[in-house]
Amino acid sequence: MSERRAGKPIRALAAEFGLPESTVSMKLRALGVQSPPRYRVPDTVRQQIIDAYRDGASERQAAVRAGVSRDTARRVLNQAGVPRRPRGGTDPPPSDRSPPPATRSVTRAAGRDQSPLSLSRQGHS
Repeated sequence: MSERRAGKPIRALAAEFGLPESTVSMKLRALGVQSPPRYRVPDTVRQQIIDAYRDGASERQAAVRAGVSRDTARRVLNQAGVPRRPRGGTDPPPSDRSPPPATRSVTRAAGRDQSPLSLSRQGHS
């Protein structure tokens, strides 16, 4: 009990005594041992995460900039009701896209409709 009051995590106590974390937690509550207060993200850090995300940073980038975990950044964004973007980034505007890679070789212009892969398999006849 004194170890918990000193701040030892429930996970460590459970491992030490060979008990499930839920059992240790339940027994500590029964003994009147209170959990330490949860970490509260300071308002300045919360705003930094929100601003970074709204400026186009990913969740991960916003978390790194603010010095918190990605889970913390995600929780802050959810609690603030910030509209979320799909994962994986967004496509650039059409004017910024580079042209798609060619899928047919120059041999098509010579009358043969074969892809570069089929040419390499045939030994470049």
